[in-house]
Amino acid sequence: MLQHFSLYFPLFSPPADTEQTGGDLRKVIIDTDTGADDASALILAVKSGKLDILGVTTLVGNVDLEQSTRNALAALETAGSDAPVYNGSSERYKGKKIEAFSVFGSDGMGDAGIVNTTGKAEETDAIDFILETVKKYPNEVEIIALGPATNIAKAIEREPETMQKVKMIWSMGTAGFGHGNASPVAEFNTYADPDAYKIMLDSGINITMKRSNNR
Repeated sequence: MLQHFSLYFPLFSPPADTEQTGGDLRKVIIDTDTGADDASALILAVKSGKLDILGVTTLVGNVDLEQSTRNALAALETAGSDAPVYNGSSERYKGKKIEAFSVFGSDGMGDAGIVNTTGKAEETDAIDFILETVKKYPNEVEIIALGPATNIAKAIEREPETMQKVKMIWSMGTAGFGHGNASPVAEFNTYADPDAYKIMLDSGINITMKRSNNR
């Protein structure tokens, strides 16, 4: 169920009922279509010292799946993290192609030649990883969704009971009551795969939506 809606995205300042206690790190999966904004978020997540990043799952969005994965690997390496990365969806929930669109250049990182990584994605599929991790840590895992909801919707479709044990989904999506960045009223992550976003919202999972501050 939708628990919170905010006009900003304080990634590391959640409501009090989700903060870590006793010094324990919060267990998170970061789901991303890694453009420069998400790469910055990955670096901040690592450096925050508040999160146990169990894995990063990638998908098409700002860039295609292969580039999204490379950007995620590069960001994690830059931050000094060895968190594993898992390839996810290369198309929309209903199988239609998402036309990758980025204001950050063709590589999603400003075409500055800074995406240099020696890392590789894990063999496990992102959807399998999400489900296996939630089963391993029931009611502990928070998913930070920085891109379209395609991976999450596919996980819900495959094992809805398992996904009910997700502690919280933090979703950077919707334009709130402001201007969109994919159309005059639509924010990119919801616009790119609205069917997936609806499945996520209708799932009954605890969700906090944070609008993307475009203006």
